Amino acid sequence: MTMIDRGFPKAANETLRQNAYRELKRMLIGGRFLPGEGMTIRALSTTLQLGAMPVREAVQQLAAEDALEFAANRTVRVPKLSIDEFRDISEIRALLEGEAAARAAAHISPAELAKISHALDRIIVALDNGAPHEGLAANLAFHFGIYRASRSTCLVRTIEKLWLRIGPLLIVPFRQDGPSASAFFGSTLPTHFQLIAALRERKAEEARQLVREILVDDPDDVGLADAQEQALRI
Repeated sequence: MTMIDRGFPKAANETLRQNAYRELKRMLIGGRFLPGEGMTIRALSTTLQLGAMPVREAVQQLAAEDALEFAANRTVRVPKLSIDEFRDISEIRALLEGEAAARAAAHISPAELAKISHALDRIIVALDNGAPHEGLAANLAFHFGIYRASRSTCLVRTIEKLWLRIGPLLIVPFRQDGPSASAFFGSTLPTHFQLIAALRERKAEEARQLVREILVDDPDDVGLADAQEQALRI
């Protein structure tokens, strides 16, 4: 089981529709689909090894959450965000994820801190090895390990829905010309370490600000948000 699988564990007595929804959600947030990429229900059914009906129902649920959209010729596709939509989502993420980190500072356990520290180590290894999907899985484990420590299920679910919108963009720096993924993600690695330290020391407001720096206030010229925004212009 990968980190990203552990991020969306299988529920007890899970239905086929729930299975399809969980798997498609995992693939979207994990950068398995690119913005604008189209697919058929049949192709998704084959990939998931599930029948067409539960897959179609899962797609309809994701479309209602703006994570997928129906296109011509019985296809579905990953929506392309406009620059304004991307910036708006980034700002909302900073608010919500910053709040989750601030709450986590009051509740996070030593075991949870160890898990997010391990996830950060996995990000570094993935960057060194040029393994994008492993890096994104570790990134997911890092962030949601913090957000779940907020002890707010409502907050985590709301953040998750925003990641469904932004997930397909996370893979972009690995697939375009220019600075490497290590440059894009590496520019914020020191901030990730500072965030762990702030959580360990239970500094809520510092944790909130560090999340904002990771998401929207990266001072470096080469940042993930810049790379994603450039991709949206193509």
